[in-house]
This record gives sequence, structure tokens and C-alpha cells, in this order.
Amino acid sequence: MAKPRRGRPASGPHLTVATLVAAARELVREEGVDRLSMRRLAARLGVDVSSLYWHVTSKEALLDLVADDLLSEARWPDPALPWRERLLGALTEYRRLLLDHRDAARILAGRWVLGHNTLRSLEAMLSALLSAGLDTRAAAQVAFLLNSYVTGFVLQELSPMNSAEAEGADPGEVLARMNATLKALPADEFPSLVTAADHLTARTGDERFERGVTLMLAGLTAL
Repeated sequence: MAKPRRGRPASGPHLTVATLVAAARELVREEGVDRLSMRRLAARLGVDVSSLYWHVTSKEALLDLVADDLLSEARWPDPALPWRERLLGALTEYRRLLLDHRDAARILAGRWVLGHNTLRSLEAMLSALLSAGLDTRAAAQVAFLLNSYVTGFVLQELSPMNSAEAEGADPGEVLARMNATLKALPADEFPSLVTAADHLTARTGDERFERGVTLMLAGLTAL
């Protein structure tokens, strides 16, 4: 990696890009991505903040490296499997990764870097889509669509449903109150909501995710 335009090397030999990324991930794991800053990272490492800029140009450049490092923990399906199994496995694994690491979905959403791990993840997706018979243009577009589905799904399921949950209420209790409110609606005005109240407020994230993937794979099969 070429040296950034500013900064100076740390006084000791311990500071490397790898140590920066590891420390950044640790900080995000403990306090969240909103608390990550170059100054706080420098304090954690016990170096002057200018030393960090010897290795990365900015916080955004650091987040590029963190995003790629997160993907190093993914275990993509065997490329010898049929394309449907490969896609289902890849999407399920990506969701697991995003759920297992704090703020991973926020870090990866919309971020596309050309690190080795990111390239491997995209290769896994594209190779399955091409094996399904899509041309390269369609495969590229569908790969972005599937990635967006998983990331958006996880962002939604990790976000507070409303102010009550955001302020500390138990999610189960919030859903129970929402269920009661939906069922109490006038049936002549909201017949669909009253009928579907139990399903709308069920804690079935896995089932909803799998249904979405199944519908998309069915669409690919139809193509």
C-alpha cells in the first residue's frame, strides 16, 4: 500500500495496517461505529494520531479496510454445489456475518472496495449466477440486488421498531402491544390488517428472510 500524503510513522515497530484494523474492529465491537474516530483509535493504541495517517488517509479509508476484513470471516459454499444451493448458502452466510458483528451491516451497506475478501465474496455470488445461465450483465445486476436485499433486511431487523423499543422497552412487549392495537382496528376499514395482525407481529425473522430468498430464486429460475 502506498504511504498516504500526511502523518509520520509511530515511534515503535508495532503499528501496522493490520493492527489498526484489529483495533478499529475491537472499538466498534465494544462501542459501535459511531464512536470510531482516528483520535480515539490512536488513544487506544497509545500513539499520536498523526501516526495513523502514515498507514491510512482517513476514517473512511479505515472503514474500507474494516469492511473487507469483516468479509474474511465468511465461509462461502462449495463452488461444486448446484447454483441454487450456492446462492442460498451465500446469502444465508452473509446475513449471519452481518448479525454476528456489531454495526457490520452499517459498515458494509453501499460500500464496495476491491480488497481480497470482498472480491472473493463477489466471485462466489457471480459464479453461482453465471452457472444459473444468466448473461454477465444480468448476473452483475442480480448480484447487487441480492446483496442489497440481505444488507437492507439486516439493517431493518436490527433497527428499533419504534420509540418504545429505542427507549428500552422489551421487543416482545412492543410487538404484543402492536398486535393488540392492530386487532382493535375497525374491521370494516382495515380488514386486511386485522386478519394479518398475528403474522405481522410475529418474531419470524428467519422465516421472512428465507421467504424473500425463495421468491428471488424462483424468479431467477423463471428467467
